[in-house]
Amino acid sequence: MWRRAVSRVKQYVKDVSDHRAPEETALFSFKSQADCERWEVFTDSQMGGRSVAQLRFDHGAGTALFSGELSGEKEGVKPGQRVLRKTGFCGFRSLPPDSWAAGPYLDLEPYNVLGFKIKGDGRPYLASIRTENWAAPPGAPPDLWQAFVFAPPGEWKQVEVPFKRFVLTWRGRVIEQPYEMSTNRVVSLGISLAMGDKLQDPGRFALDLESIFAARRDYVAEDGDDRGPMGLTL
Repeated sequence: MWRRAVSRVKQYVKDVSDHRAPEETALFSFKSQADCERWEVFTDSQMGGRSVAQLRFDHGAGTALFSGELSGEKEGVKPGQRVLRKTGFCGFRSLPPDSWAAGPYLDLEPYNVLGFKIKGDGRPYLASIRTENWAAPPGAPPDLWQAFVFAPPGEWKQVEVPFKRFVLTWRGRVIEQPYEMSTNRVVSLGISLAMGDKLQDPGRFALDLESIFAARRDYVAEDGDDRGPMGLTL
């Protein structure tokens, strides 16, 4: 009787393990120009700023390069154009989820880390996760969660940022009230950089990218972790 019960428990554990998501899954790669075209580049120039940026495939390196110039200056504002109080930002984000084969959302609930294989330039970048705001009326913008990403200049590194490090933001400001990220309803991922309140200086920037992935790591505790706001560089 006991042997039969133990056997059933072992079979149940095996069945659960067989259906569990893998420890790590690739989300995006940057191995061709077509891969780069799955992303949309944005800058403050669309709102009167003077920053410039591009995301292109580097045929020599076989990876992507996000580069440009960060500027805190302003252009003349066109009629009907939103006026920025602060300039100096640019970035890129994945195209709408209808371009994904998996369905309307990217489900990252089985994981606790967002990872990047990148070569930095010494600047702090911002990783972003946009999730559906299920409590808002139809047509409302998605929630924007952000966390710092840093990689030493000139070296390829694997940088992992626990989901618990992402904070909810609205137009550059952190939302102080506690909210939980809907990791099963991700509509977009992205990377950006901003001058903010003297966060960094204007000038040239360059970030090389190989891939973006999600992972489940044991070092991320259920009640948080102590890896710091920049994420863990491996």
